[in-house]
Amino acid sequence: MNTIKNVHLLADLLPADEIDKLEQAAHLYKRHANITFKILKVRDNELILEVRQEKNFAGKYLNRSELSERTKDLFGTRFTDRTIHTRPIPYTVPRADQVTPEWIKERMNAKKISIKRIVQDTGLDKTNISAWVNGTRPMSQIVKALFFRYFDGWIPTSERLPGDKERVLVATGVEASVGQHLGDGNFLVVCPNGELKEFKEDFWMPIPPTPAINELTDQHE
Repeated sequence: MNTIKNVHLLADLLPADEIDKLEQAAHLYKRHANITFKILKVRDNELILEVRQEKNFAGKYLNRSELSERTKDLFGTRFTDRTIHTRPIPYTVPRADQVTPEWIKERMNAKKISIKRIVQDTGLDKTNISAWVNGTRPMSQIVKALFFRYFDGWIPTSERLPGDKERVLVATGVEASVGQHLGDGNFLVVCPNGELKEFKEDFWMPIPPTPAINELTDQHE
């Protein structure tokens, strides 16, 4: 079955039938909650496990503590002579999942953006845009992500950070500039006077691609 990753590491610790029972129990977690287990290390007196939850149809998710507790319940009865250490990775709901027709309309009204403007900016068909905005057509995850980035492109540093040394747009308050991530939310920022200074910023977003030369020409003709 091999539901548990690296389950072969238990071959010298448990009989085959016990491993099968453990796999079957793990399979139920996978089937009903999309929770998976991975054996990271097996030592004389401890067992180190990763437990991860991904998106599931029920939309019910466990926090770090709950994932850790489930893992210890599953493995602890079979390894009473070892301390169970867990590395829980709970599911993080994508910020784009908050996008609904009502969410879109609120931002259209607040930013005074019309459907015609969205069509011009995205190049998508007006019929599709209208259907998504009015809720007459379901939105795929890609469509939700598109609307999310269109209206709320700034990412809070408290939620997610760019890669180390990655160049991004950064913003604190009303100021925005190009910055290089130094780690832990600290950025080397180009100030309006051209100086480079280190700041701890609140928001960032990827730098959009540079327009092609023909696009710039078309805009100025």
